[in-house]
Amino acid sequence: MAELPRQENPNRLINYRPIFEIAIGFILGIAACGALPERGSIIIGAVLIIGAGFTLFMLRSPRSTLFLFAAAAGIALTILMTPKPAEIGSYYLTGKVTEVDTEANSGRIMLTLTDVRLNNNEYGNKVRLVVKSVSYVPEIGDGIYAKAEFAGWNASKDNSSGFDEQKYCYSQGIGLKLTAAKAEKLMTNTLPLYQALASLRRGFLNISDRVFGEDSRTISRMLMGKLETVTDEREQLYREAGVSHILAISGLHMSVIVSFAGSFVPKRHKLLRLALIGLFMGAYCVFAVQTAGILRAAVMTFIVLASSCLEKRSDPLSAISLAAILILLFNPYQLWSTSFQLSFAASLGIILLSPPINRILAKLYFPLKLGISTTLAASIATVMLQMHYFGQLSTYTLLANIVAIPLFSIVLTLAFILIGIGALLPGVAAVLAYVPRGILFVTDGFLNAVSNMPNAVVNVKTPMALACVAVLVIMFLISDYVMRPAHKKAEYCFAAALLFTLSAVPSII
Repeated sequence: MAELPRQENPNRLINYRPIFEIAIGFILGIAACGALPERGSIIIGAVLIIGAGFTLFMLRSPRSTLFLFAAAAGIALTILMTPKPAEIGSYYLTGKVTEVDTEANSGRIMLTLTDVRLNNNEYGNKVRLVVKSVSYVPEIGDGIYAKAEFAGWNASKDNSSGFDEQKYCYSQGIGLKLTAAKAEKLMTNTLPLYQALASLRRGFLNISDRVFGEDSRTISRMLMGKLETVTDEREQLYREAGVSHILAISGLHMSVIVSFAGSFVPKRHKLLRLALIGLFMGAYCVFAVQTAGILRAAVMTFIVLASSCLEKRSDPLSAISLAAILILLFNPYQLWSTSFQLSFAASLGIILLSPPINRILAKLYFPLKLGISTTLAASIATVMLQMHYFGQLSTYTLLANIVAIPLFSIVLTLAFILIGIGALLPGVAAVLAYVPRGILFVTDGFLNAVSNMPNAVVNVKTPMALACVAVLVIMFLISDYVMRPAHKKAEYCFAAALLFTLSAVPSII
């Protein structure tokens, strides 16, 4: 990434990006609404709107006005999109099945329902229904009936891991999580679009099984995202080695799609090329498991391509800020999604930390400097979040990623190609698949050796969310976006580090 141009104005503190400032205000508004009761959020929102009017007409500061309005908009949107609360008790439920997941360990079935009615009253959000009996396994598109129980959210909240099930369900568009002894079928074929998409995914998985054999599950996860809740041994190995992010859909996937779609249209036809690539990325986002990571990658990639098409200079920080705003506009509770936080933190780390790290590494003489700087930047940005949610620290994550990421890039590219071949010539594709499968085998051996090194995984105290925010602030302060000499940046970082230390004390005690 090209370095930001240095500005000579000594009074200018930050290389301002208006979209970034609006995104920060919007996010702070959403976070405040999630932390406060509804009445308190309304009061804070009203104060922000009054403050915005004061800064606009009295202080003549449009930048501050936009920031305050963005924060107020975040509060208002979160209040409007908060699912309607339900009382604890029993409900007669009907709905249409959009997702089916069988829990291998417990034998229960987890359903996601839309068009839900509770006690014959329409419910505006999706519902997660856990069915204890497997006598009847619903299919996508089935209309079902059940007598369900809502026990409240407190019974399913695990504060020790930083996981809040209520906000997580809200981030998935799910307003309630109910349990039922059994479910009964009322009708079939009620959601043809969902059924068609599920049929396409099953066809993809069948091709993957024929081509990749025992490695099909890993390849399918890399290409489509996680389709089930079961964690296998390979996924556990990747988590211990600190490379579990390679199983998540990211910008690498989009680069493969851009290269494939762009090959059909010459570069001189910029608008047609942009439209075709956008169509391919949109189709992929619908087909794969929808997470914040894939949406972020798609939006950022499209912004960069559109900037090139319009002959405008693209700015990564503005692109990622716009991506965050667009995702949160559809569902502000995505802010509490682990996928959203890890994906955006890693991207911010690369944008903010890669340039200063590259300047340090430029004085050294060894290969893979770019890969090291990118991996190190993303690892620094996400390490506190991983500690917050998982209570673990992978000590050798930098070493594991430097080796694993290039190898998995090759596997991912070959997997895309072989899936296409496998749809027509599965036998040929199965033979060719020994190449990526061999790379997986070698990578697993290396990661297994890394995970067995002394103190490869260290259990740590779970830091507070404020500590995670403090790390992001420090990253921004040492980036090229802060236009101050090194000693001034050091002072700012010391203040932020002090805040970080104070925020970590309660969790250590």
